[in-house]
Order: sequence, then C-alpha cells, then structure tokens
Amino acid sequence: PNHFNEARAQAFLLAGQAALEDGDLSLAQTNLDQAIQLFKINEGLYSTEQLAPIEQLMWAQMRAGLWPQLDTSLGYYYWLLERMESTTLDAQLAIAKNMRSLYLEAAAHPNNPMPPRHLSAALRTNWQTLSYIEATLGPQHPALLPWLYDGLLLQFIESRLNERQGLTNYQYKTDGSEFISGWSLSRREAKAMSHSIGLSLLDRIETISRASIQAERVQADDQDSTAEEDQRQQQLKAALALYRGDWERLIDNEN
Repeated sequence: PNHFNEARAQAFLLAGQAALEDGDLSLAQTNLDQAIQLFKINEGLYSTEQLAPIEQLMWAQMRAGLWPQLDTSLGYYYWLLERMESTTLDAQLAIAKNMRSLYLEAAAHPNNPMPPRHLSAALRTNWQTLSYIEATLGPQHPALLPWLYDGLLLQFIESRLNERQGLTNYQYKTDGSEFISGWSLSRREAKAMSHSIGLSLLDRIETISRASIQAERVQADDQDSTAEEDQRQQQLKAALALYRGDWERLIDNEN
C-alpha cells in the first residue's frame, strides 16, 4: 500500500466527517468521495476501509435530499458488503443499526418524494437483523430483545404514517429503477395487521425475557438467586403489562 495515499485518505475521511457534523453537506461529500477513491486505489476494490466513508457519504447525500445519488451509494455499499469476507456479529449489527437509522431519517426528510419506501427499508432491515441473530445465536437469545423493542416502535411509526385516505399506499423500486405505487390494504385491515404484529412482538419479548431470567438463575443455583429471580419476574410482568397497555392505547388512539 502507498502510505502517502493512505494518510491522505484518512485525512479526507476526517475532514468529511467534520464537515458533516458542521452541516456543510457539499464539502462533506467532496471530501468523502476523495477518501473512497483513495481507499479503493490503495487498499483494493473490495477493501473494508471504504465502508466508513461510504456510510458517511450516504448520510450527507440523504440530508441534502440527493435521492438519486443516495440510491447509487446504497447500491455500491451493498454490492461491496456482499463481496467482503465474513465479519463479526458485532460488526454486522453495527452496520444494520446504522442503515436502519439512515432509512428512518430519510423517511422523515421534508423533501423526500417517497418516504414510505425508506420507512419500509428500515422495517425490512430490522426484520432481517432479527432473522440473522436467530440464525446465529438462536431464537431465544437476549440479543434479540433491543431489536424486538425497536421493531415494535417501527411498527407503530408505520401505522401512524399510513395515508389517511382510507387505504394504505405502497411504493417500491423495480429492477429497472422505476417506482411502482398503488393501494393495498384498507385502513381498517392495516390497523388490525399492525395490532397483531405488535402483540406478537410483545409475546416474543416476554418469552425471551423470562427464559433469560431463568437461565441466569440456573447458572447461579442458590437460594438468593431464586428470590432475586422471583423479584425480576414480577418486575418483568409489571413492565410487560405496561407495554401491552401502551400498545393498545396507541393503536386505539389512531385517528
């Protein structure tokens, strides 16, 4: 590797991150583009060093409302991920969390012509991550819990952002880079489905949480741990009753 180019790439990356934090989106994009090109030249076409500047570039493009450019960067980012060697679970979850946040902010952008598309991408990312954790760690692993909670919140956001014209709209991108839109479920049907999905997520949260508490008790295996388990189970029961009540009220209060 060319150490001079490596130092320049890092400098462009840091400058791009600083510009993004300062809200200078044009300067951020210029510096991050330079960093990506230098990392590509210096470290190789499939180098992991490109990920950080691409991620930052996508945030700059999204906040600037440059949707075609964002689509191009997203395509390259996922293409690059597919060609990289396997990474750690923590790295995969960090990538998923960042992308979910990016999609959510894009969905809320005032100049986004198709916010449902990005909200759907956030939901899809969350579901895919849940499936990945299940396949890697098992269907009862506590690592699922924060993603289940976030899935519940995303489900509610999707429900609230549905069109108020009697039907839930859908929009998606075809392989030919065209957007298809139309109407699918009625408002009543969409509300019922959202309610059912939320209850299912709450059931899973309860099952995994109870299993986690019991597993900790088995590992400790003493009388004090039994009393502590009982206390934690009662706290969990109270918390879940609150969550379920909140879910019912949130769904019922939709206008």
